[in-house]
Amino acid sequence: MTPGEDELLRWREISVDASALATRAADLMDAGRDVPPLSNGVLARIEGDVLARRPTRVRRVPLGLRFALLTAVVLASVATAKGAMVLWRRYVAAPPPAAAPARHHAAPRPRVEAREPVTEAMTEEMTEEMTAPVIAPEPASPKPAAAPSPPRTRRTAMAGERAPRPTLAPAATATSEAELVAAALSRLRQASDPRGALALLDEYARTYPRGVLASEALSARLEAVLAMDDRKAALALLDGRSAFAGRLGAEQLLTRAELRASVGRYPDALGDFERLLGPLAGVVPPGGLERALYGRAVSFGHLGQDDRARAALAAYQRAFPTGKHAAEVARLLKSRPTPPRP
Repeated sequence: MTPGEDELLRWREISVDASALATRAADLMDAGRDVPPLSNGVLARIEGDVLARRPTRVRRVPLGLRFALLTAVVLASVATAKGAMVLWRRYVAAPPPAAAPARHHAAPRPRVEAREPVTEAMTEEMTEEMTAPVIAPEPASPKPAAAPSPPRTRRTAMAGERAPRPTLAPAATATSEAELVAAALSRLRQASDPRGALALLDEYARTYPRGVLASEALSARLEAVLAMDDRKAALALLDGRSAFAGRLGAEQLLTRAELRASVGRYPDALGDFERLLGPLAGVVPPGGLERALYGRAVSFGHLGQDDRARAALAAYQRAFPTGKHAAEVARLLKSRPTPPRP
């Protein structure tokens, strides 16, 4: 009897019950003896079928490419996990409590060891606490009562008192004057607002009574007053002046001469026209010489000096044969000159 047969006999003798586990194991072993072993050809055919059914794509991928793909997968997994952790900490996890600024008038709060979950009731309580006025502790020694101040909220106490802004030093004189005069001219010429320009010029006069741009400010004021058709006020600005320097002064003198002639002050106007055609002839602005020649001829005619008026008209015709007043001058030269209104 073989060892295997001894074992089967022992399994059968263990239990009388035919359905016992040992008896069933012995029956299975007996049944296995009757199965003939597979031949080598059958085994070879089974092995070939198994190998033929295995996927071939993995076997065709080079080994280096396999390692590269594996590395890429690992790196992508690590990056994804890191990004998820950052998003979790930023948007989901509760942020660490910020340290509150120290306040000299409030007692320190007790340190809380354990963190409790924030509920809706706690949120409402915190909101009420932030909007409640902060009461300062009683002083140790009696002091005179100070003036009552409005209640400060926790938010303003945490923010602290804002320091007053430092006062900026005034800009340079020339720059400030230029800004005021430029603003007045812009208000006058671009916005067509002579009253607004005069208000800025009044501010300039108060701020810089002896400014270096006083002549420019006067010209701007004259332009604004004339834009309002106030010749009397314009003439009052120039009547008391005696010095007219430079091109700007020559323009102001020409304006005064024409204003004096317009109100019948021909002797005074003639003196201004003569100054423009004499000492100031080199600085007369463009168009000013033609206006001065014509104004002088008109002044001579109104003063009854016909010969001098005709000579002045001839001088205008020689200098400006196609000028603004050329037709009127030609008519007056053909007849006895009748002084026109300026």
